[in-house]
Amino acid sequence: MHRPAWLAMVLLVAAPARAQEMNRQAFPVGEEAVGMAGAYTGRADDASAAYYNPGGLPVGHRGNVGVSLSVSILDEYRLGAFDPSSTALEYRDALGVPFYAGGSVQVDGSVVRHGFAFATFSPNNVNRRFTAASQEGGETRSVQIHRVDRTRWYGVSYGLSPIPELGIGVSAFLAVRSFRHEEEEIVTEGARSLFTRFAQVDLGAELLVFRIGALWQIDPTFSLGLMVQPPGAVLGGRATVSGTAAGTMDGGPIDTRFFSDEIGADSPLPFQARLGASWRPSESFMLNADAILEGPLGSASAPIERLRVDPDDPAILGRFLATRYHADWVGDLAVGGRGVVEGLVPISAGVFTSFSAAPPIEGAPTSYRPDRIHVIGATLGVGVITDDVDFTIGVVGAFGFGRGLTTAPFSDLGAPTYGVADVSSQTLFLYFVGAGSAAAAVGRQVAEELLGREDEPVDDDAPSSVDE
Repeated sequence: MHRPAWLAMVLLVAAPARAQEMNRQAFPVGEEAVGMAGAYTGRADDASAAYYNPGGLPVGHRGNVGVSLSVSILDEYRLGAFDPSSTALEYRDALGVPFYAGGSVQVDGSVVRHGFAFATFSPNNVNRRFTAASQEGGETRSVQIHRVDRTRWYGVSYGLSPIPELGIGVSAFLAVRSFRHEEEEIVTEGARSLFTRFAQVDLGAELLVFRIGALWQIDPTFSLGLMVQPPGAVLGGRATVSGTAAGTMDGGPIDTRFFSDEIGADSPLPFQARLGASWRPSESFMLNADAILEGPLGSASAPIERLRVDPDDPAILGRFLATRYHADWVGDLAVGGRGVVEGLVPISAGVFTSFSAAPPIEGAPTSYRPDRIHVIGATLGVGVITDDVDFTIGVVGAFGFGRGLTTAPFSDLGAPTYGVADVSSQTLFLYFVGAGSAAAAVGRQVAEELLGREDEPVDDDAPSSVDE
């Protein structure tokens, strides 16, 4: 007779990823996966399977709780000037403290094993404030840009294992996006203000997202995983836009504009597929690899309308905000491994890419387009394992390079002049893993108290109240 050994639930709060809008391959999340650069689709056997591959939920650990903490050391982004008098934008800061916690268990049925999950995580979290100043003749121009882009996913996952070697599962998420863009520009001559402009856009959107996965244990040492995410179904989108602009000449006003309105907005999520392989010749060593493919969004002839505004209207909403855009197909890779030296010191390392889906920037654009910046990153972690402690400290770093648009000086309400400039970024944060083992022990004890131990001795002579 089989009895349920676990009630199953997963709580997954993933570390916010330092991702640009067109770089959808997030920084690695999870407890074990973060040290292997996110190469986990072919191994996903802990709580982070809800994100990487829900097919791993019913075939992973019987009980798993993990906690990791990441502390940002550096987040730097620089958009250069395309001529000596144009605007160079720079951002340099340390972000907050992202956090991950997860746990997973299974339920044994008479034929199959089941896995259940509840998950919430942030695949992107950007909060940057840029400042720049330039001078031409007697005029001084200063620009401040503040951008916040956050997406939180909430959902449930279920997986089943019809045979011990195979797990299949699905995750259903509600993705909630919050986007804000603010620009303030001031042009002065000496102590006299010549031109001021302020623009703000607040965008919100909700999408329904599914992730379908399968994990196949081909033999004791090798496994394959596949996760497919169809395009997200947009449930709603809206935006509030406002702006003011004013200029003076010889002490008198020449033009003043103000507006505030609620408009339609669109924030779709593309198709994604992850194919992963894992080789584990022993309990003390594994090597994983993931290939990630992202689908397109819109096209040059039919772009995504982030904000449904008049394309002929001057860029009062923001010189550095793309109201229309499209994204190309893009592929990424993640490769990582983990080994345990003398059964005491775990070492993990990996590399990953996050290429931009933004089209190449060519010629002399007349409207703003998202930066095209490719990111290459690496992870390294070292820890200690004893009977009471399983702790790892590591570092994740990434370097980005590409091209973007900046503007020449102006002091009127007309359309800006754009030029192409180099873009670079650097990101570095520490991560700490290890609080989960103690929580897992507590969870197992509670479950065993509630549901009984499977390994309790059975008195065959005792009367039974269950019909066998």
